[in-house]
Amino acid sequence: MKKVTVYGSLLEGFGNWHWHLNNSESQKLGEHILEDNLVMVSLGGFPGLIEDESVTNKILVETYEVSDKVYRSIERLEGYPSFYDKRVIETPFGASEIYVLASGRRYSDDRLVPQDENGVISWRKYKVK
Repeated sequence: MKKVTVYGSLLEGFGNWHWHLNNSESQKLGEHILEDNLVMVSLGGFPGLIEDESVTNKILVETYEVSDKVYRSIERLEGYPSFYDKRVIETPFGASEIYVLASGRRYSDDRLVPQDENGVISWRKYKVK
């Protein structure tokens, strides 16, 4: 079993969650706020995280424990390692992997997913506004 942390189309209730995480081989460990040097950008129907050492943001995420089969399906979905890369983060549930856009990606301010009234970046709130 592996731990993965998600923040976009794999969040509970979204389309990719239904295809990849809504099954007996996946267990949601919980939702939490990740504080890290990351920005979230909208790529249309899904977001991406980009590392940016000049900021620290709070991002709403969910962490799951998944089987190797589910893990491989998520890697295919995320286009790992060409489109997304992975990094290990600490969560309330232990170390977990999170997908970030491959290094060297730039972003423009008009693509940034904004913080909510509590200073948290949430793809769910952004998409369901």
